[in-house]
Amino acid sequence: MASNPDYIRTVFGDVRTKRRSEEILRSIPPTGISHTFTHRLVARVTDPYLEREEKELEEVFEDGVIPESEGRVVPYLFIEADGTNIALQREEARRTEVKAGVAYEG
Repeated sequence: MASNPDYIRTVFGDVRTKRRSEEILRSIPPTGISHTFTHRLVARVTDPYLEREEKELEEVFEDGVIPESEGRVVPYLFIEADGTNIALQREEARRTEVKAGVAYEG
């Protein structure tokens, strides 16, 4: 059971917290399973996806590779960006700007 990622996805597909997962798993075997063990199981399932996402981000931001749009046409594409100055502590520079941006379709 513990090594089958498909089983884990089926049982915990919509469970949002490790504590809730622990409650569900405690009801299955007589000895129960800790939330730490549940965390390790979730990590085993999600690590390949996170690695693939990290690779895609690296391709976009470091190599400049634009992902395929898969034939989708977006009627409107909205892009928002903003920045704010923050005070730094224990740094030579007193202030820096933090920038954030988001793009979404509408």
